[in-house]
Amino acid sequence: MRKEKPTVNKPPYSIDEIFLSVLNLIEVNLGAFPKELNVATSEYKEFDEIKKENLEQEDDITIILRRFLCDLDSPFDFEFQTKTPEKMGGTDIGVLRKYSKPRHIPFCIIEAKRLPTPIYPGSQETEYVCYKNSTKQGGIERFKTGKHGKKLPFSLMVGYIQKENANHWHSKVNEWITEQIQKSSNESISWINEDMLSKDLNFKDDSIITKYISEHLKDGDSEKIKLYHYWIDLIN
Repeated sequence: MRKEKPTVNKPPYSIDEIFLSVLNLIEVNLGAFPKELNVATSEYKEFDEIKKENLEQEDDITIILRRFLCDLDSPFDFEFQTKTPEKMGGTDIGVLRKYSKPRHIPFCIIEAKRLPTPIYPGSQETEYVCYKNSTKQGGIERFKTGKHGKKLPFSLMVGYIQKENANHWHSKVNEWITEQIQKSSNESISWINEDMLSKDLNFKDDSIITKYISEHLKDGDSEKIKLYHYWIDLIN
């Protein structure tokens, strides 16, 4: 017998209110994620699933992040590697509503990046922002070109800090954006000062989580997308 879906009688919240509730959910709980990542690492070691001392790969960490978010008591689904029909590639995590329509279209997405970008064939240190002289696209670049979040007014980026600290990466990311303002590596898009990351002064920093905000004009569009950047210290 098919299980009936739960009926939830809730007022028709605006998309802004829904998004703010996601931000609140993340900000209240994200500080506990490194501990959850350590638990996952210990369990993998116990069952001889990993040989390394820590989980380091982006997808491996993001899988645990997705499970962590799903375990929270919320009206949201967090889908790993969200892919829409007829489109190649996907986003790291799509955030969807459980009980209200549309249920199959993410109302925001989460793009994850390691800081620093690991060195391997084809990688570039500027990957959080963009790729230089390449058909590939970096994190922020994907939002500017509409590859990610084409019709979304806001989304999130999560940075896994594995070396240095948030202040270092804030300076570095804005340095890469400044280079793009001077000469864009992708001729189809332009960069301006508004693309730079600003620290959210209303967010109470701790030793684990820092928050930044940026706003970007989409390629060939008059609309903008606002990005909320949460960087997690995975060193200590």
